Amino acid sequence: MDRKLFYGTLTVAPPGEALLEGANFVEQTRTAQGYRLFSLGGFPVLVEDHESGSAIDVQVWEVPDDCWKRVLEQEPPEMVPGSVALEDGRRVGTMLGPREWVEARGGLDVSAHGSWSAYLAAEN
Repeated sequence: MDRKLFYGTLTVAPPGEALLEGANFVEQTRTAQGYRLFSLGGFPVLVEDHESGSAIDVQVWEVPDDCWKRVLEQEPPEMVPGSVALEDGRRVGTMLGPREWVEARGGLDVSAHGSWSAYLAAEN
């Protein structure tokens, strides 16, 4: 079971979300400075931006391989595996969006909200 970082939809999923079946919540934490959070038509995408990025609230989960496979099946093919630095220096694997892809699709930068859940709350 590997630790994986979630920053978007699954951080606000209702308890019992099928994609997280078998996974165990570890902690709520923040990334190091250097990331930007975008909405692509309601789909969250984290992008590395070491020059002007900020810290984003994220969750770390223990995720079995079969669960991670289910999550990956829901990701757009443009998303790429990567690791994210946390504020305490640890690195955790996740899926990241290439900046060029996000910009080409007109991604809305929602980083100022600090988290996907705060962005969603502000939109409602």
